[in-house]
Amino acid sequence: MDQSPRHSNVYLANLPPSIDSEAGLRNLCSTYGTVESCRIVRNTRGEGKSFAFCKFGTIAEAMAAIAALNNAQVGSSVLEVKIADADAGDRNPELLAPPSDNLYAKNLPNTITEDELRSLFSPCGSVIECRVLHSGAGRGGEGAGAGALIRMSSVSKASQAIQH
Repeated sequence: MDQSPRHSNVYLANLPPSIDSEAGLRNLCSTYGTVESCRIVRNTRGEGKSFAFCKFGTIAEAMAAIAALNNAQVGSSVLEVKIADADAGDRNPELLAPPSDNLYAKNLPNTITEDELRSLFSPCGSVIECRVLHSGAGRGGEGAGAGALIRMSSVSKASQAIQH
């Protein structure tokens, strides 16, 4: 079975405090190719490190970044870099990624806080990190609701949260 990636979206974990902006992340990654977009998910609770997603122009560029940066010492951290479980635009059920401990929730109340988000998911297991990404408000205050990223302690806890 072909295990080559089907997209160029890269996940970077264990970011050092020195990479504290998307410009800093872009600077780190642009050595390996064209960075189409990037996003840092900061840990606001002081537990653990931030993580990020970086979408490269091509799969080859993404693979070059992974080869160079995975297990690389950057500042005070050793990075974990791999192909993200799914591309930001993947909606094809045939390309579903394997289960992950990372969840994306949408249509949440626009006023939800990270503490409320953590409380919402904690009955299903330990929440390692969470971040409200956007309010969803637009066009006259109406919108689809907030979106958020939640990282659970394990794949099984993430699956439990989905079932709950």
